[in-house]
Amino acid sequence: MIFNNDPCKAMDHDAGQRLGLQEFATRWCLHAKTVQINPIAGQRIRQRIRQLPRMIAVLEILFPVFALGLLGFAAARLQAYPAGAMEGMTRFIFNIAAPVAVVRVLTQADLPDAIPWGLLGSFYIPLFGLYFLTAFVCRRAGVPAVDSVMMGYGGTYGNLVLVGLPVMMLVFGDQGLVPYFIIMPVHGVSMMVMTAVIVESVRAGPSADRLGVARQVAVNPFVVGVIVGLTLRHFDMQLLGPLEKLALSLQQALTPCALFTLGVSQAATSLGGHWRTVIPLVLMKNIGLPLCVFALAYYVFDQSPLWTAVLVLTAAQPTGVLYFVFASRFGCRPERAASVVSASTAFSLISLPVLVWIFRAVGVA
Repeated sequence: MIFNNDPCKAMDHDAGQRLGLQEFATRWCLHAKTVQINPIAGQRIRQRIRQLPRMIAVLEILFPVFALGLLGFAAARLQAYPAGAMEGMTRFIFNIAAPVAVVRVLTQADLPDAIPWGLLGSFYIPLFGLYFLTAFVCRRAGVPAVDSVMMGYGGTYGNLVLVGLPVMMLVFGDQGLVPYFIIMPVHGVSMMVMTAVIVESVRAGPSADRLGVARQVAVNPFVVGVIVGLTLRHFDMQLLGPLEKLALSLQQALTPCALFTLGVSQAATSLGGHWRTVIPLVLMKNIGLPLCVFALAYYVFDQSPLWTAVLVLTAAQPTGVLYFVFASRFGCRPERAASVVSASTAFSLISLPVLVWIFRAVGVA
């Protein structure tokens, strides 16, 4: 027997229900110090118990993502949300809320004076490499061009705000936020604009008038948001007063509305019809991209252990809900996009806590 007395007597199941999960696990950690344990086995057990609060906290961060989607799913199934309203919600997200959020992010983001090429290369070379490789392979397999681009987007675009930011603060603290805040603004803006430009160009066709294509790209709401944000930043201007409050309100409404709409879309479809494409995209996003980022950060660009861990955890974030918004806006299988976002988020309930456990084990978190 390893334990000389039973810790369950100290804290029963009812106590666990009265306390929050994180507080319950923390008290278990404190109690474990008072239990007489075999030296070798006991040390391993105590180390694993100490990791429970952070791992449980990661699950608590992921809970709102599922809850909002489930609300939309339930509302659609109970016919409390009309099916025709989803189109209006999608237009609100794509044409108003998301572009305003881009402007606010660009005007407020703190970017470094010196460009950390090693950090950016470690993350964006695998990101864009897998993006274009996926699109190329899908196109060669006979998938329509716009579909191929959107699949590349879905297999690489991560949820770095709703999930990534709180997870990073929890696991690494202020030190981990330094590289993360360099990656995060560039990630969202670059991928959204690049995808919008490619899709508009592909839809216009090779024989289309280049001026007409440029006009279509220029009026894309995301591109407009980037142009306005970069212009304000160039002249050292920010949104102030009522405009700042309005932009903040729209930015805060973006994610809940998108997740709710995603749940509504899921109510009308099932994973079974898309699993052949959903599973590869989820595995590439949640496993393939983090492994590629680790290889470049650690072996090629010689990043520090902490920055390497931050990059890997950033790459491991589940597929972002804006993939679903883009797919809905461009009429490119939004039901499949909803399945990818849902499945990737569900998979992250396992993959993210495992990564946190690994980082704790090697002493970088």
